[in-house]
Amino acid sequence: MVEAKVPPVASACKAAASRGHLAILIYLRSLNPPCPCEFSEVAVSAEMKGFWDVVRWSQVEMKRVAKK
Repeated sequence: MVEAKVPPVASACKAAASRGHLAILIYLRSLNPPCPCEFSEVAVSAEMKGFWDVVRWSQVEMKRVAKK
């Protein structure tokens, strides 16, 4: 886990998703504290552009976070 010097904002996740940057999404969520992602918005942003790997990741993350 990487210590965040400045807390990331939720719009960073949406921006990464709309560009298909799965690695950046994974990085943002690995920060301490994790980037506050609105997974439904991430999925919609990615789906509109056809980034299906990001859509699937957001679905899995949404389920994982809900279990906690």
